Amino acid sequence: MVASLTLHVSLPCSGASQLQGILSRGRAALREQGIWYPGEGCLPRDGLNQQAIGDARDQAVRHAETTRAEIAGHPGHVIVSADSLAHLDATGVEEVLALLGARPDTVRVVITALDLGRLLPALWTNTVENGFTTHFEPYLMAAVDRRRDDGEPWRTALDLPALVSRWQAAVGADRVTLVPVPPETTGPGLLWTRFAEAAGLEPRPPAPLPFGRATDDGTRLSAGQAQMLRALNSVMLGLPSPTQRELRERVLAAWGASGASGTSGESSGPRLVLPDSFRGTVREWAAEDITRLRAIHARLCGRITDLDPVFGPSTGPVAEPVRDTLARDVLALLTPVGGEAATLDARVPRARARPAEQASRSRW
Repeated sequence: MVASLTLHVSLPCSGASQLQGILSRGRAALREQGIWYPGEGCLPRDGLNQQAIGDARDQAVRHAETTRAEIAGHPGHVIVSADSLAHLDATGVEEVLALLGARPDTVRVVITALDLGRLLPALWTNTVENGFTTHFEPYLMAAVDRRRDDGEPWRTALDLPALVSRWQAAVGADRVTLVPVPPETTGPGLLWTRFAEAAGLEPRPPAPLPFGRATDDGTRLSAGQAQMLRALNSVMLGLPSPTQRELRERVLAAWGASGASGTSGESSGPRLVLPDSFRGTVREWAAEDITRLRAIHARLCGRITDLDPVFGPSTGPVAEPVRDTLARDVLALLTPVGGEAATLDARVPRARARPAEQASRSRW
């Protein structure tokens, strides 16, 4: 039986990758403190996280058993991090605790959560990166329907007060801490500081912090890149799935993790944000969630007001010069010349400017 355990339960796109990167790179430093972060050398991606713990698929079950055996062999404190834990219902929560051999009074649960204003665009972007073709606004309309349906499995992870309540019921309210993801302007250090305090870790991170935004909220692509990728997914539908995946990964790798510019070095435009027409609804959802979290006396590390939705300037249709740049990037990446990708300007000349009235009607 595990001596003591911290479970990091992350809502999708809510800082998990950043925190997991620090934990995995800092394994040696954590071991010196008597803390075990499992999976090195025996889990996918060298144990960046322990996703298999909350996954019922056959291969995941095998990885979960491997993780359990590794944890059982460590006499000290263990940290397990997986956003799959956010998708568990009450029965699933009990099953995971039993799988890990953890008594509720030895478990500490840390839940990281991003505000809905940033979360919903990030979720859509992730679906596009995984090959889906639904446009952004229909995706949001479906989210509205799902939010209203109490029986919808989608709510399991995204109904934050219910998520907190499930873990409170399993291990006790004083053992569950909610960490709101801070605003981007704070830099990456504040998220780690909040997480470390909630998890009972030393405030000094065991590995260097990443540069850039406060957290990886899933919107690594610009609005133009995400919309271009969705269109690319649509035109690739007739290709074999492995081919689609390979081409998509080539484009994503070339655009890079930051999404700050196209491969040609030109700006790819602003990040995706919620349309104005959905912002009132999302504000209402956030206010409801905050009220419910206060009612269940959710233990916080950070400010509950960080769950107020953040929107940013409206993006609207992708500007034509940006779209042309992205189109040239994609064509160059997918059109080899002599075994290597063609240079952009050589292979895809700039499109002629369209008349203003025609450009105003075009949108992705």
